[in-house]
Amino acid sequence: MSWLIVLTGCTKDVAQFSPAPLSDTAWVQQVSASAAVAGLRDTLQYAIATDTVQLSQTDTLLLGSISCILPGSGWTTGQGSSYTGAAIVRARLFDKPGELIREFAGTLVQGSPVSVDAVVYLEVTVGGAALTPKDTIGFTTGDSLWSGDYVQNSLQWNTPGGLPGVLHTGWFLFGSTASGGVNTLTVTLPSGFSNANTAVFCWMPGKRVLALLQGDYNSRSFGARGLPGDSQATIVSLTSTGAAYYLGAQTASISGGQVSIALSPGTQTLGYVTNYLEQL
Repeated sequence: MSWLIVLTGCTKDVAQFSPAPLSDTAWVQQVSASAAVAGLRDTLQYAIATDTVQLSQTDTLLLGSISCILPGSGWTTGQGSSYTGAAIVRARLFDKPGELIREFAGTLVQGSPVSVDAVVYLEVTVGGAALTPKDTIGFTTGDSLWSGDYVQNSLQWNTPGGLPGVLHTGWFLFGSTASGGVNTLTVTLPSGFSNANTAVFCWMPGKRVLALLQGDYNSRSFGARGLPGDSQATIVSLTSTGAAYYLGAQTASISGGQVSIALSPGTQTLGYVTNYLEQL
């Protein structure tokens, strides 16, 4: 049974991409909501399924092999008022690494790598404002969390149940802490690729760990610390200039403490990028 964690060297090419010219985009100390990379995230993100639920009664939401039990014992608004009426539920199970990449999400929690079996996003709102449960939200899991065999465009419900859980909504990682998180990865890209237009990820399939690398303004590089060692990884970069998309991909061995990778992305269509991520 998996347990619940709450969120909040030598290389070779995975695929051959032809480098394409890119107008220079400066690195920034803080990425704004109007930056090209923010627009790329919005473009890639999924439309998460929604439904209406009466919070006066307990309901069980089915997300593949995960059951999510919403308590009927009352919820609280951001102003501290009690609420038991109709609310909007938004939820999705992410069962492929490429799906998490499309959400610009990773599985490093407070700097520690998490070996994930599945990831769930759950949001309960009224009038666009988030609600907090007074009682715990319960979760149960099946034997196979990464089956990828359920329908994403609708929410399914089941009979009520009651299990221990958590006192909030948001991102939930089902898995366990990965051992050996002592390695540092640094990724550099050609001029013009910056934290303002690019996101970089490291997927370690043997460890089931996904890292969203952080852009460093001073070194003009992307990096992640605390990665588990002795594992093969796929390094992926996604770039948007507003008019064109770029994809970089390369395999690497994560070991020895310090790992440095130089990526050379090339132009691709948005359809090619999304298909690549779905197959990752």
